[in-house]
Amino acid sequence: NPVRDAASITIHSISDENIDLQLVSADGSLVYKEMIRAGRGSVTHNFSVRKFSDGIYTLVFRNNEGEILRKERLLIQ
Repeated sequence: NPVRDAASITIHSISDENIDLQLVSADGSLVYKEMIRAGRGSVTHNFSVRKFSDGIYTLVFRNNEGEILRKERLLIQ
């Protein structure tokens, strides 16, 4: 999963909702945040990682209530 320029994520949803996408650095700092409108079904979203230093990050997906839906590791090179 190494990423150089852009990351592509697919979100599967059973209803229309906003998903809060957060990118957290290894030291726990929030370095990127974006609200994604996820309709029923699947949506693919791309975002640039060029401005971030090389390293391991965590992608955190939260629902409207702030509950964590999913976490994934992301290696930026």
